[in-house]
Amino acid sequence: MNRREPSRDGRLSRSEQTRAALLAAAADAFADRGYGGTALSTIYKAAGANAAAISYHFGGKRALYDAVLAESGRRFSALFDALVAEGLQDIDRFMALTWRRIREESTHARIVLRAVLDDGRPPEGVIWMRRERLPAAAAPLAPLLGLEPAALRMLAISMNLLCSRFAVVDEAELCALTDTEHVEDADRVVVEHLTALVRGFVGLSAG
Repeated sequence: MNRREPSRDGRLSRSEQTRAALLAAAADAFADRGYGGTALSTIYKAAGANAAAISYHFGGKRALYDAVLAESGRRFSALFDALVAEGLQDIDRFMALTWRRIREESTHARIVLRAVLDDGRPPEGVIWMRRERLPAAAAPLAPLLGLEPAALRMLAISMNLLCSRFAVVDEAELCALTDTEHVEDADRVVVEHLTALVRGFVGLSAG
């Protein structure tokens, strides 16, 4: 991959700025249309680049798509770390943070869902996180809720999928789904709903 390092004062070079713009434009395009439905011209025009830029920086469409998937994996890995660091002692606070962070990553949540539709599987980084890191995190946290680690793992996966489905809709649809007029009220209803589901599951399991 052809790229230049940032300048000594920390600013990105013009080449790096173009590469970052292409990644951002590609993320939006792939989230909206998927891999097959996205034309390269849509990406480089949105990035303010020329027709050769994608080949120069990434080597082609598939390599650019793979770079976007890798970025999605990194973002959800960072989100996972933040949630594990938060802990589960305060479920209301935890679910509010979960919803806010996943909503912030709605573009990449849509990319992950598109990848499942296009390729039959999420990005490798997401698979690795669920297969390797989630069980390791569940083991010490599960006793705090009176759960077996396997049960906490399945609860976390289920809530992640549910949060992601809510997060990928636009504000108008979110308000329609929650029967509210303002997105702030919709956010509150979603968090209350998710929290009630977790509390119900924990209560049934612990009892």
